[in-house]
Amino acid sequence: MNNSHGALLRAEIDKLGRPVSRIAKELNISRAWLYQLFEKEKFSKKDMERLKPVFPYELSRLYLTPLSESYVQEPDQTIHYWRDKYYQLLEDHLKLLQEIKK
Repeated sequence: MNNSHGALLRAEIDKLGRPVSRIAKELNISRAWLYQLFEKEKFSKKDMERLKPVFPYELSRLYLTPLSESYVQEPDQTIHYWRDKYYQLLEDHLKLLQEIKK
């Protein structure tokens, strides 16, 4: 069994029995960004904060472990940092476009 944060998140979503697209919409993020989270070994605190609206209790139970508390960005994780930053900027841009349309 894979105990990465992404795998645990995927298992929690599967337990809910709701489509990934619906979960992404509830979190106001893109499906692509959510699928990127499924691949992450460790979540940052910012990632966990973004997921709280749908998983308030589960996140504290599953992810507040030494694995996530000791999250340190090592050099090989730099690419993941910039990829996540890029996805976050895309999400922010999408929100702005949606606000402009209103």
